Amino acid sequence: MGGIHRVRWRVIAGGFGILFVLLFLGSPLFGGEQRALIVLMTDFGEKDYYVGALKGVIHTLAPDARIEDLTHEVTPYDIREGAVTLRNAALLYPGGTIFCAVVDPGVGTERKAIAGRTPDGKYFVGPDNGLLSLAIAAHGGGEVREITNPEWFREGKPSTTFHGRDIFAPVAARLAAGWNFSEIGARRQNFIRLPYTPPALERGALVGEIERIDRYGNLVSNIPVTLLQALGLGVGDSIMVTIGTQHFTAPFVSTYGAVPSGTVLCLAESQGRIECAVNRGNLADRLRCSAGTPLRITAAREKQSPGEKEE
Repeated sequence: MGGIHRVRWRVIAGGFGILFVLLFLGSPLFGGEQRALIVLMTDFGEKDYYVGALKGVIHTLAPDARIEDLTHEVTPYDIREGAVTLRNAALLYPGGTIFCAVVDPGVGTERKAIAGRTPDGKYFVGPDNGLLSLAIAAHGGGEVREITNPEWFREGKPSTTFHGRDIFAPVAARLAAGWNFSEIGARRQNFIRLPYTPPALERGALVGEIERIDRYGNLVSNIPVTLLQALGLGVGDSIMVTIGTQHFTAPFVSTYGAVPSGTVLCLAESQGRIECAVNRGNLADRLRCSAGTPLRITAAREKQSPGEKEE
């Protein structure tokens, strides 16, 4: 009986050994090949079949690729919001990631399709309408090509309304499958770049713009919090903020909860930029402002309420 038990345990142990080899030795942790990662970002939402169509094309053309969703809730047609979202997230992904981005109000028109490769080996695929420009710039530039080679497209003539399915997703899949980037099309130096007001210190004031508005109505500027030190200001100080033609004073604090509910405040958001907000409120609604609005910060002189306009 003892011999039978020993044989049985050897069989079980052998089975676990085979399972270990199959599951783990092919992993990158054990020197196995890393499966390509494709990240999708669109303004499609989740109601329709559009996101599923992109994924179906990618699974068909690059069945080994991994697919992740960055977001599909970019405000419809809002290229700037999509560009900022893509840049902020892409910086956190590893080299070699392939980003397929579609916010494309000009689909079917004369606008071009492009793909970019950055120095760290990331790829950005999408329409040439400025959507990819901030991410490419944030990665130190790179090589940008116009997508013109029909062999990279989905089989058949591309639709005039769904380039995400017929051009951008297939290109992302081909890159994941190891196709040669240089064969996509000719190099482009003059692809569309979004207008951008760089943060600066001018005559005792910090100037920049509202870069994005998050779902809570918080206004995130493009001004790094480190510039606040140039004004001799920091946590605990009051600052004067001008957004467009509206201005107000607010305390610069460390957390939202440092002030009572409904109180306007400024702080450093998670990426180190100055953010204006209302604790448990919506400052964007209160001020009726939008991304791209100019912003100016100085040391506070007298207290004013959010929404008050300049004379």
